[in-house]
Amino acid sequence: MNTVSTNGEPMIALFEDKLTNEEKTIEHWIDKIDSNPKDATSYVNLGNCYSIQGDNDYAVKAYQKAIEIDHTLLEAYFNLGVCLSNKGELEKAKEFFLKTIELEPKNSYAYNNLGNLHLRKKEIKEAIKCYKKAIEFNNKNKHAYFNICLAYQEIGKVKKAVDSFRMFCELDGFYEGL
Repeated sequence: MNTVSTNGEPMIALFEDKLTNEEKTIEHWIDKIDSNPKDATSYVNLGNCYSIQGDNDYAVKAYQKAIEIDHTLLEAYFNLGVCLSNKGELEKAKEFFLKTIELEPKNSYAYNNLGNLHLRKKEIKEAIKCYKKAIEFNNKNKHAYFNICLAYQEIGKVKKAVDSFRMFCELDGFYEGL
């Protein structure tokens, strides 16, 4: 299953918009799990609810349970990486982004997040390589353009930073209506 929607946005970002109010509640997904404890997707959705509420610890547990049930569930690996990154567990997060890439080698958002991990660790050249891969696999990934801009800025490549920022603005619709 792809973690990116047809318009290029990460699916976790669209999670709230696509569900009814009832489906957005933790209780709803716990009830679904109680009725079918082997439904890995319900664990991912439960993890998404916890994540949206800022409870990364419970989100991590839900994603881990989803992986235990279905070790091919891409969203669980990707979202687990995001949660671990948010918790500052960068090496663990890296493992799950790499697993996402193993399952879907052209996953632009996994490369982008992997780049973010490198950028946080001041591994700028590695970050840039990851962002370039993210853009190669999805040239509409505005997040990758913004992040590569930050990486170029870190090493003083001003023209490349400006060019990347312009591309981000174009994709983000910044210039519309000006």
